[in-house]
Amino acid sequence: MAVAGLAGTAAVVPMTQLKWAAEGATAAAGTTTTTACPATTTDAAFTAVTYGSGVHARSEPRRDQGILYTIPPGCVVGLTGYCLGERIADSTSQTPDIRWFTLADGGLIASGVVHGNPPTGLEPSRCRGDRPGPAAIALAIAPDVTGPGGWRLSATGTHVEIVGFAAYYADDPALPTERRWHQIGMTGLAAPPFDLVWKLDRLSVQPGSTAEIPVAAVACLGGGAPTDVLDVRVARPDGSSTVESLPLAADQRLAARRTACLYP
Repeated sequence: MAVAGLAGTAAVVPMTQLKWAAEGATAAAGTTTTTACPATTTDAAFTAVTYGSGVHARSEPRRDQGILYTIPPGCVVGLTGYCLGERIADSTSQTPDIRWFTLADGGLIASGVVHGNPPTGLEPSRCRGDRPGPAAIALAIAPDVTGPGGWRLSATGTHVEIVGFAAYYADDPALPTERRWHQIGMTGLAAPPFDLVWKLDRLSVQPGSTAEIPVAAVACLGGGAPTDVLDVRVARPDGSSTVESLPLAADQRLAARRTACLYP
């Protein structure tokens, strides 16, 4: 694996200004259900499809805010961007997601309750009541004391809500040099630290192997939504790890980020 002088953590997720929802929106009384799908505006950056029993649009990215209106299921809605807010479990995959998509009128809908994703490279925007993006993360690796053949991975960080883990190893033990990144798991349903036990159940990484395995912890915004905030350590066969972070070449850094935050 190529390594180069890139640090294991990164700066705060960039944020750009976006117009706020109308003043007084939080005081809306009751829920208004639209009788037709809203028109898709020409300035939409991407679209999403509503499903289930419909989608609530709110004035801030939290469920404790008043509902502005409800969009029926089966609508293709145009979205101008997204901001970061309350963590919501994705209705389809049950994975966590902190993105809230912005409608043309400034209303916000949770990413986890629609089908659709922002285009690659679109950064979070600001919205009223939003939360800061991930700023730093640190990974610790230790032997799993609950049973043999495993590591306990633990991640902590600043403004981190969701963590994806990935490891770099070969699929075929007969071809040890053909390594790639594999997702270990993604967690965000418990308070930090974000813990995960990884059992070494593949032949190429069985206990007793002499291979040292790079493991990455990545701050995710949701499934398929990695940030550049990550930490990589080298896990040793005895279950311990290196003290220093492992810098990665740009292509390996990108592969680790994308793999760790994969949508299931």
